[in-house]
Amino acid sequence: MTLLWVVYVLVGAIGLMLLGVLLRETWRARERRRFERLRTVCTRRVQVMQYLPPGELAARLQASFPLPVIEKCLEDLAERSATPLRQKLVQVNQDLGIVQACIEALRDASSWPERAAAAERLGRIGHSEAVLPLIAVLQDQSEDKQVKGVASLALRKIRDPRAIQPLVEALGRDDAAISRPIADVLEGLVPHAVPALLDVLRSSKTDGPRYWAARILGATTDSQTAVPLIAALQDRSEKVRAEAARSLGRLKARQAIHPLTDTLLRDPRAPVREEAASALGEIGDERALEALKQALGELPYEVRAGALAAMEKMGDEAVPLFLQALDEDDKRTRTQAATALERNGYVSRLIERLAEDPGKTSGPSFRLLLKVARTGVVESLIQALSSPDLRVRVRICQLLGEARSKSALDALSDVVRNDSEWAVRARALEALIRIGDEQTQPLWLRHLREEEEDVRECILESMCEL
Repeated sequence: MTLLWVVYVLVGAIGLMLLGVLLRETWRARERRRFERLRTVCTRRVQVMQYLPPGELAARLQASFPLPVIEKCLEDLAERSATPLRQKLVQVNQDLGIVQACIEALRDASSWPERAAAAERLGRIGHSEAVLPLIAVLQDQSEDKQVKGVASLALRKIRDPRAIQPLVEALGRDDAAISRPIADVLEGLVPHAVPALLDVLRSSKTDGPRYWAARILGATTDSQTAVPLIAALQDRSEKVRAEAARSLGRLKARQAIHPLTDTLLRDPRAPVREEAASALGEIGDERALEALKQALGELPYEVRAGALAAMEKMGDEAVPLFLQALDEDDKRTRTQAATALERNGYVSRLIERLAEDPGKTSGPSFRLLLKVARTGVVESLIQALSSPDLRVRVRICQLLGEARSKSALDALSDVVRNDSEWAVRARALEALIRIGDEQTQPLWLRHLREEEEDVRECILESMCEL
């Protein structure tokens, strides 16, 4: 009997628990539906009253709806509204006290998830008053890393032009912990931020702010920024000069070609000269090409490498200069020029013309391809060993042999074993003998015993020449 009562009690307790859960979930579902219904009404109300001043709009909403409903409504509308309404909604958040409440939570909340949530909401709202509190979080050495990460992302979302002044002032502190996120925000506020950034570039006494100002100005579409950036090519800081050159390239500022050429040829620091070369490549007109051509003969390899990389951006216009660079004394320069010619398709075009060369090994295409092969850039040549044109395959084998290209040993060995034409096999064997690698000796010695008479004669002739 006692056991039966225990069972009844347990069943009753479980039933009450289930009933409690059911009632709780029913109430929650009802509250969710009510919240959504109020949010929909609030959204419609805002759309109807959007022409009211922000303060009046905030007062009317506050008189009609709970604050959580208004917050959600404003957040949803801000995501899909045009800029004028979005800016008004930012001010409505301020008038309702939402911005200040989030700032206080960011500063005073005891747990890091609460502070991170406050930072994230400030980023979504985007009010300029959030800038300094978010920057303070980034500067706080004791703050949790996750909160700092959220604060950094929140800063990047702020697009309120009123944030420009505090951001520029913070940039002037030259603090590495905050410079990059501040620069990202200011870049998003271009062109409104241009006057303040130009002032930093001209007058800041520390290198860091001038560097970031030069960098951000490269994201503008305002050609007037080119003049102060050209002046910055004479800055005392190497980093500022390099960044000014890079920004002038991003702007494609044609008026900067002469100053960039002077920088390329005369700046005492190689990284600055490399950026000047890259900028000339980005600008990409004939005068820039002439400046890069001059740099090939007058500068050390590190800067010539930058000039070649810049010329590669110019496409076929730069091909004559790459061909000129194939005759440079420096092997690295020759290799980089050959790589550029292969990447832009010029080597493939030479291979297509190879069959029409007037002489077996004296035609212009053959001679140019031989220069390329001697740099070790042979990928396109190896691929051409499978060309359907017999004459191309023969001449590629001759090329690789004359260039003594060890990178082509495996490909030439495959030709010897598998090509159906004896003339191609003969030239491939001749190339292997010229290259002179001991690993291939068993292969061509076997063919000396087994091949057709014409092939054996070719092998013996090659051995006699060597």
